[in-house]
Amino acid sequence: WNAAALADAVSYVAGQKSTGFVIIQDGRIIAERYWPLAEGAATFRANFVHGTASSGALLEDVASQQKSFIAILIGVGVDRKLIDIEKPVSVYTGPGWSKASPEQEAKITVRHLMEMNSGLRENLAWEAEPGAKFFYNTPAYAILKKVLEGASKQSLDAVTAAWLAGPAGMKDTSWRKRPGAFSDVGNPTGLVTTPRDIARMGQLVLDGGKAADGTRVISKAQID
Repeated sequence: WNAAALADAVSYVAGQKSTGFVIIQDGRIIAERYWPLAEGAATFRANFVHGTASSGALLEDVASQQKSFIAILIGVGVDRKLIDIEKPVSVYTGPGWSKASPEQEAKITVRHLMEMNSGLRENLAWEAEPGAKFFYNTPAYAILKKVLEGASKQSLDAVTAAWLAGPAGMKDTSWRKRPGAFSDVGNPTGLVTTPRDIARMGQLVLDGGKAADGTRVISKAQID
């Protein structure tokens, strides 16, 4: 690494109102920096910040990064033979999770929610046949959390700790209730974590589903 160029990169990141920055290469931390919130960031603090980790990193709601996290958890559920993504969502949640008719709802599979082609509007009303239309639909995605709870017979926090965060060594990752401004848009829980923990998740993917200590968290087949 070119130390001067790395210092320039860190300086640039610091100037972009960043709160954390981590570079990892071959499992080793190359650079790790944390900064306080910029002045005037009171709204961001109120909606996204949940304290500070022991490392000095802010515990932040990482917004839609949670979708990748949930996708990995679903993959672990497949490995454990508790989830079949080709089955209807209602197998795991019970009927009535959407505003579609019972016949329409029965056509929507777990895969459709994961691929964002459920055919539902944001209010979970029927619009198109499942699989026919892509639509980035966060409220429909959020039903996957209920799928995980139904399949595992555990709370989202418990299944997260047991299946992914614990085995992967993500010590500062948890679900938190979002403030009203965000909880009312169909996805009321945020994934609160740190740059180091998100890096652990990235390394898990790069290593084909194994944690840093060699623990198999998810099969390579599911990662692929």
